[in-house]
Amino acid sequence: MKYLLLNDIEYVFHTKKKILFLVLILPIVFILINHTSLSILDVIHLSIGTRFDSNNYTIIELIMFALNIVVALFLVVDIYVKDIDYHLDNIFLRLPPKKWYIDKTLCFSILILTIKSIQYLLIFITLFILKKNPLFSEVFYLLIYDYVYIMFLQFLYLFIYVVTSVFLKNKIITIGFFLVLFSIIPKNISTLGTKIFMLMLIIFIITYINTIIFDHKNKKIIENL
Repeated sequence: MKYLLLNDIEYVFHTKKKILFLVLILPIVFILINHTSLSILDVIHLSIGTRFDSNNYTIIELIMFALNIVVALFLVVDIYVKDIDYHLDNIFLRLPPKKWYIDKTLCFSILILTIKSIQYLLIFITLFILKKNPLFSEVFYLLIYDYVYIMFLQFLYLFIYVVTSVFLKNKIITIGFFLVLFSIIPKNISTLGTKIFMLMLIIFIITYINTIIFDHKNKKIIENL
């Protein structure tokens, strides 16, 4: 697992620098532009898109919400597929496919938490320098909500990706299924509250089902990627 984690960290921070730059720096830019006209909490939500309302939103909220979702979905597929594309023999000679998937999922969860934590830390530091001192508890809870929400979307997409790889072999259908489900999922991350526990349960169930599917259908999944 240590090898997988270090490999993923090195891969993301060296080959996806432009994507990380956007995710980490754009919120800071929007904070610098809007910090004088909005409250502390409002400027945080605006800069990350965590209070997105499909019926009432600004262009900045749309950009940041969409950026977070698109980057999250790109990373979840890219991180899993790159091992199969480039390290298939090296990894599966040492690990059974099921063990690889479980370890990979844990590593990926840690990686996304690391990226999110850096994003929120930079926001907190920026506001502190601007003498806009946010409550640590508010930022921390928002980080947890944001992280769980993003993980939920990532694993939901991964579940659809795995299932369609086994049965349908069509990535357009994968995207279509996800978009249909995404259209009915709440998008205002800041209002999740106790729903966060339901999302965590769904993540666990999806991961368990994915593990079973990968354990029994790993050859077919790998062939169709």
